[in-house]
Amino acid sequence: MVESVELVLAALGAGAVAGVSNTSSKAVVEAYDGLKSAVRTALRRRDAQLGESSSREAIILDAQLAEPEQHREELAAALTEAEVGRDAEVLDAARKLMILTDSRQYKNDVHDNTGVQVGDHNTMSIDLRSM
Repeated sequence: MVESVELVLAALGAGAVAGVSNTSSKAVVEAYDGLKSAVRTALRRRDAQLGESSSREAIILDAQLAEPEQHREELAAALTEAEVGRDAEVLDAARKLMILTDSRQYKNDVHDNTGVQVGDHNTMSIDLRSM
């Protein structure tokens, strides 16, 4: 379950970084907002089970989600306690955001070229006699 908490923390961090960028796509912003909403829901559910509810806690959570790297330890403890590692909605949202913010994804603009491939694990045979 610790790995799942790390996934959520990494996704929150990636979303926070991407969220402040002017180049973030609408999909990234929506995925980040979706993850924060799912995390809030999971933490509220934990608070309800403990019989706790406070607007102060919500304000603290918003501050932590806005700057997840600065509040990593507190968030990790809260996420672990809320068992987000077993929350399919939170994990799916985290995975989606990580995919969208993956820096290995490139946008290529290729035209009027010969012998260009885009993607992973490609092979190519070029017959120079036909060129």
